[in-house]
Amino acid sequence: MVAGPCRQHHRTVVTLTLLFLLIGIADAQDSALPFVGSDTVVVHRDGERVEQMSGRIEDISGETLTLRRNGRADIRLLRMSDVTSLVFSRSSVFEQGLQLLEKRDEVAALRYFDAAIESEPREWAGNELQAVAVKACIRAGDRDAAVDRIEKILEIDSASRHVSLLPLVWDARLPVRERVTARADDLTATSAVRQLVAASAFLGDPAHHQSAVLILQKLRTLPYRRLAELAETQMWRLPVLTDDEQHVALIRLWESRLPQLPLEARGGPQFAFARCLQKQHDYDKASIAFLWQPFMIPTDEALAAAAMAESIRCLQASGRNQSATVLSQELQQRFPKMSAAQALATESFRP
Repeated sequence: MVAGPCRQHHRTVVTLTLLFLLIGIADAQDSALPFVGSDTVVVHRDGERVEQMSGRIEDISGETLTLRRNGRADIRLLRMSDVTSLVFSRSSVFEQGLQLLEKRDEVAALRYFDAAIESEPREWAGNELQAVAVKACIRAGDRDAAVDRIEKILEIDSASRHVSLLPLVWDARLPVRERVTARADDLTATSAVRQLVAASAFLGDPAHHQSAVLILQKLRTLPYRRLAELAETQMWRLPVLTDDEQHVALIRLWESRLPQLPLEARGGPQFAFARCLQKQHDYDKASIAFLWQPFMIPTDEALAAAAMAESIRCLQASGRNQSATVLSQELQQRFPKMSAAQALATESFRP
């Protein structure tokens, strides 16, 4: 009577042993299969060679992207400065937000983006989605909200390249509704981002000009490359804001510096450089320099409109009235609600 249960127990042990062996064999077979991920990274090397790599993005931190490549699943570390395109899996909610953004419904798009960010388990991917939301805020005219979102990105990745999206003040002549705002006490905030935003806002204010300059000089020495670049290029505004001739000699150096900046960070510095050329009465070169931002990175439409308006004025000053007429028509078509377009329309302009 005892032998029956023993034999049953013996068969159970054998069955479990065989099961574990089969699982082990299956795992071994799986590990031998080629690794396949669904992410794609396009890298531009040496200014000419383009390489497309597929696999799974493991992380994006600071200036480095970690990719587990398809095939043998080897790990590659890529410089973000070389990466020109990222394709990775995103939720259907985020895709719906993109569709709304395409229709110029930024407010509704942001609700979908926030839902997608909240449910995104990958921190690096959440930052990439948040960066899209930052651009939507800027396009909607809510630059203060864009700054808040960039600070959220930096809480996860303190050296994130997305700090380049900061909508700093590059032309203090724009009305308050078309530029980021700040308080004077932000100049002494603990957040470097808040200090930078405030310095850009108060650089042209006589009461706070010197404090803003000192803040920019300090921030340009920080180890966070992208933030330091913005602080450095904010100082390109000084030849226009002051009569200090020592900055004039640096303008040609700045011209060689511009192509080295990330695309996302170049629009504002390009505008500052063009204004320096304009002040030197180099109108032909300035008119071309102003057009880089509205045609390449027109995320901040108020600044893009201001750049086009200044380009038109430079064309007029150099006697190129036909080109000025054509560009004026395009300005009114693209940015009719922006103050720069409305101001130019009221100016006397005879082609």
